[in-house]
Formats: sequence, structure tokens, C-alpha cells
Amino acid sequence: MEDTGRLCRGFSNFASLRSEWILANQKLMSFHVAALLGVLGHLVHLAWQGVVSWSFIILFFVVELGTGLVIAFITWHSVISIHEMAHFFKAGRTRTLRESDQVRFDTEWSAVSSSLVARIGWRLRIFSGIPYGRFWGVEKGEGGYFVPLEMGGDATLAVNAAGPIADRILSRWTGVPGIVLYVSGLAFLGISPGWALGAVYLGRLALALAVVSYLDITRTDDGAYLKYMDWLKAGGSIENPVEAAQAKYADFSQSRIAMLSRMRDGGMYSAASPDGQKQLWAPWQWRNTIQGGEHVSHQGGNISFQEFMLIPVASSNVEAAEMCNSIQDRAMQIIQNGEGMKFVGIGIEGGIVGTFASFEEQVLQVLIQSIESAGYEPGGLSSNLVNNWNDVKALPGFAELSKGSDDYKFLKELAYDSQGRLCQLKDEDRSRLIRLLNELGHRAGVWLAIDVAATSMAEAYKVSSKSNATGFYQFYLRSGTEQVVLN
Repeated sequence: MEDTGRLCRGFSNFASLRSEWILANQKLMSFHVAALLGVLGHLVHLAWQGVVSWSFIILFFVVELGTGLVIAFITWHSVISIHEMAHFFKAGRTRTLRESDQVRFDTEWSAVSSSLVARIGWRLRIFSGIPYGRFWGVEKGEGGYFVPLEMGGDATLAVNAAGPIADRILSRWTGVPGIVLYVSGLAFLGISPGWALGAVYLGRLALALAVVSYLDITRTDDGAYLKYMDWLKAGGSIENPVEAAQAKYADFSQSRIAMLSRMRDGGMYSAASPDGQKQLWAPWQWRNTIQGGEHVSHQGGNISFQEFMLIPVASSNVEAAEMCNSIQDRAMQIIQNGEGMKFVGIGIEGGIVGTFASFEEQVLQVLIQSIESAGYEPGGLSSNLVNNWNDVKALPGFAELSKGSDDYKFLKELAYDSQGRLCQLKDEDRSRLIRLLNELGHRAGVWLAIDVAATSMAEAYKVSSKSNATGFYQFYLRSGTEQVVLN
């Protein structure tokens, strides 16, 4: 058994470079060898009794050992290829491949996109070459396999999680069929041995694929799968940016006037001075969320406008910061997972740096979607607190709130006084109130602001046109013919 174990472990070590895969393959092969030798010992006992022949035992052992090695090989090849293909195609579709590889991906994808047969053939060539380092899009090194990305292996969480997600799909699609085939084969061995034996072997192969791919889900890519699932859950499972409904945000003129008036008349929230004699106002927050312009040109961003900022209509600076943080998290998630965008990093002023296929217009779409998915209202005028009880009762979810519940008692008895006015609350009670209002359907407003830094765009026009003309501006971070000049 020791020699056979060395043989199987040696096969596993030769077959796989990834430590997780080596561990899984060793466990499966060790189990297979132990089971095989257990059966062999029973057959030897039967041979001594004359029940079976020695030639049958030799044939059984050779066939089973050979079958086990074939199953192990197919499993190794399939799981590695499918895992790495998922990384590669996700990186290609989100345009995060190394520049030369991205060009080749776009060319080959375009060549096969019009023919199903061509696409299948292309994928089969990729599938057959990955484990041996014979596919240009996946590199094989001492530590395992990896897809070269322009910004490095951790450039996007979506790309890192694509492999484990493919493992999950493979495990789900092979697990149940494997069990059905294996059990059915055993059940019909005495009725139709040829068919039944084939079903047993196919079931074992399917089960091997299911078990190894399942073990691969959370053990590879530094836990990217779990991080990605948590991120999608937090972001409402939104993966790709969608165009904002134009009619919904077509006319901000009246609400814009009201917003500007509110900014002029007072701060974000009021507080009494230490001596109690004076009312103080905190300033509005303008939070830099996505950066561009000269601040990020060295990082590889392609947005010429310098800053896209959030203005939360919050009741305090702390709550404004919480709102902005949650929106920026959503924006980062959408950029990392969406088509035609790439997350580059965080800029010197805390904003996201990225590249966008539709440039500034796509940035605005991403921000509007981020505000909505975080639970706020783009362009809304409501604070994250509701000032009177009647407005609370008008919220969509209030009718479903049980009057005997702790939440209802908290709202009625602690958060609002007998006249229905909002009370002064402790920090923890204030946080609870904001959470309850959100659950009842209240949506605080968030506005967008842009610092264009037009001087840089004007200078870019003068340099490219070799002219001192004024009043012209160039989107200078766009490549080649994509650069646009505006008056």
C-alpha cells in the first residue's frame, strides 16, 4: 500500500502545481487506493475459497487502478482549465487583461463571435492547452496558474472570484448526475452489466469533478469567492451599470433651487455652542468619490474632469460620511464588475481612479446607480432623519409595522414627542432611528457636484493645437482619436 500510495501521490504532485489542488487530489487518491486495496483483500480471501479466480483479481486490480488514474487525470485537467478559463474570460470582458493580451483577446473574440462552431472550437483549444502552459492568456509558474492583468493579480475582485464561481457551477452540475449514475449503475449490475458498469465509471468521474471543484471554491484565490459574495450582498447583487432612466431625472430645476437655498440658509446640522448662547452650523460635505484629471494621470485613469463629488443631504457630518462611504463602496463594486470599466486604484484625495469606455458620461451613470443601490435618492431633498411623526406614518413600510413591536414603541415613545416632533437622541438611538427609517422606505437625498478643473483642459488644447486661442477645452486623457475638443 505504501508503494501504491507513493505512486498516486507522485501522480498528484506531477499533475498539479497548486497546493490546494495537490491536497484535494491526494486525499481523493488515498481514499481510492485504500478502498481498492480493501476490495482486493476481500477478493483474495474469496480466491482462496475458490469463489473467484486469480485471473479475475488481476484484471480487476489493473482495470480499477487504470480507471482511477484516468479519472484523476481528467479531473485535474478539467478543474484547472475551467477555473482559469473563467478568470481569463472575465478579465477579457471587463478589459483588465495585460494590454497586449487584451488586444489579442478582442481580435480573437471578434473573429469567432459570429459562429457558434468557431466559439466552441476556440474554447476547446483554450481548454486543452491551459494545464500545460500552452495557452497565451494563462501563465504557468512555480506557484500555480495565473492570468496576467494590466494592474496585477489583485486588480479586480470580480476577476479573482470568477474561477471559484466556475468551480461552484461545475460542482452543482456534476454532483447530482454523478450520484444518480453511480447508484443506478450499482442497482442494475445484475441486469445489464455492460451498461451498468459504464454508468458506475461515469458516475465516479462526475463525483470526482464535483468533489474537487467544490473543495476549490473557497480554498483558492485568497478567499476571493467569499469576499465577492459578501460584496454583492451588500450592493444588492448589482453587477453591471445600467443607463439611468432619463425621464426620471430629466428636470432638476425646481429641486436644484431648493437645494441651493438650503445650502445658503444653513449648514448640514445645528448644535449649541458650549456656553449654550449660540447656535452653530456644520458645513455641507462635498465628498470626492471618483477622481480624474491631473491628480490621476500618472495612475492611468482616462477621465479628464478632476472630481466627481457627492453632497449628502444628511442630518450630521458623521452620518454624511457614512452615506458617502456606502455609495463609494457600491461605485467601486460596479466599476470592478461592470463591462467597459476598470478599477485602477484610489487617488491621492481618496477618490476612485478608473478607466471608462464612455468616459465622463459613464461615470455619472455609475454614480447615479451607486446612490440608488445604496438606498438613497439622487437629487432628493430629504435628510436621513424624518422630523415629524406624520411623515413617519406616511412612509411605505409603516403600515406593516406592528404596534406591539419594540421598533414601533421606540419610534412612538422615544424618537418623537407628544407633539410628533423629533426628539434629541443619543448617538446609538439616532443610529437606530436612521436604520428603522430606511427599513420603512425613507430615502435620504444625495446630490452630485463636479469640479472640472477646466484650466488643465484649456492648456491641453493649446499644447495639442499649438495655438494660444482661449475658450477651447480638450478631453486630454482620452487616447488618440477619442480626444474631443469643446468650446
